[in-house]
Amino acid sequence: MAIPHTTGPFNAFKAIESISGQIRHKRKLFKQFFFIDLLLDNSDQQEKVQVLIRCDDGSMDLYDHQECFRECRPGDRVQFQVGPPTDPSEAHGRSYTLWQAAMVPILLERYLQPEPFLVDPSLRTPEYKKEEPGQDKKAIVCKYFVSQRRCRLADGCLFLHPEGEAFALARANWLNERQTLRKEATHDPNDPHHSKLPHGYRAMEFAKWLATTFGTLDGPVLDVAGGKGELSMFLSQAFGIESKVVEPKVRKQPKYLRTRLRRLMDKYNLHEQCQTPAAWPEYFHALLDNAFVDEHKSLMASVSLLVGLHPDEATEPIVDQALRLGKPFAVVPCCVFARHFRHRLLASGEPVATTQDLIQYICEKDTGTFGGTIQTAYLNFEGKNQVVYWIPAQAA
Repeated sequence: MAIPHTTGPFNAFKAIESISGQIRHKRKLFKQFFFIDLLLDNSDQQEKVQVLIRCDDGSMDLYDHQECFRECRPGDRVQFQVGPPTDPSEAHGRSYTLWQAAMVPILLERYLQPEPFLVDPSLRTPEYKKEEPGQDKKAIVCKYFVSQRRCRLADGCLFLHPEGEAFALARANWLNERQTLRKEATHDPNDPHHSKLPHGYRAMEFAKWLATTFGTLDGPVLDVAGGKGELSMFLSQAFGIESKVVEPKVRKQPKYLRTRLRRLMDKYNLHEQCQTPAAWPEYFHALLDNAFVDEHKSLMASVSLLVGLHPDEATEPIVDQALRLGKPFAVVPCCVFARHFRHRLLASGEPVATTQDLIQYICEKDTGTFGGTIQTAYLNFEGKNQVVYWIPAQAA
């Protein structure tokens, strides 16, 4: 792959040497910048070097950088093609050698031991070293023990392993802290919902929103990548909307799903909204692609709405098929799978790397002769809750 031309204060990257060794530590500084500490092969003095891998200088693209971060696993032996840092100041003041790499390393040997690899302390320049706090480590709860109820260091661990009521309290505090951090990380200032329902209510909330937004439909809903069919069950039994599920995997439908459905319908008085439930969902174990559309022409002609709740890789196929057929759609994007869909670019030329990028990418699509505007809304549940939908200005 050709190395992009660099701009600004950076020099052009040039590989001048090949090095190999075991990855002893990996540290991300920010999204486009991380370090690898490498214990060199054939080094009698156990010499370590640091490899800088970045893409903010144009030395590699974002996708290759993300792939490189995934492939650099502590414990593995790898080979890098390295050169001087594109920013020469990065090498100043270090007591060890700093190299830069601009491509995914060659894997020489995967770490396959059953025990987790214990990483070394990171190499840092003296000015970056922080003073250790005076707090005794025995007063700090071990994160492995509180999360898994076990620690492979056992009595050799320097941190606290509480028992009984102390463990229950420590775990409750740990769970609350994680939940708070997760909410802070996913906070969206544009989201009007503050006291959201748990993630497990997402199918019910999406079904309610679909019934309210699209009203009476003259044909079935196509629930793509619908899994066990929970969304379709709510649509059919709580709102009387016929729904069909397209899901390539054959999924078991445990009895608790119907019990849970009835309990939620009772709790939220959904029975009052549906006097006549529709038939139970029909399942098609296939992908939504052109072959499926050609094979089920009568079905696709009758469908009034295409939907997907966290449909992963099926998100864009739902949108594209709906736009091609002139059918309304509503999707709640979640995972992006950026490295599998490198062709996706925003109007600005930036790659689609986040869920928000994917939402913008969908909104930028051309609705063709059917008109209408692709819009967004927020649903009242935790997690990825932004729905992207389209209602054609004229029927197909």
